[in-house]
Amino acid sequence: MNRITTGAEPYKRDLKTLHYHLLDAGHFALETNGDEIAGLMKEFLSKHVGKK
Repeated sequence: MNRITTGAEPYKRDLKTLHYHLLDAGHFALETNGDEIAGLMKEFLSKHVGKK
């Protein structure tokens, strides 16, 4: 585990609906991985928005 994955782990404990993905992307992640990020966001929103 590197420091990024170590830093992300506590969120899993605290946020029960958390879905996180560690992408092989740099500073301009939306430019290099935009389609992948958009797909992940759409999937999450379709599962959680409007649900009670």
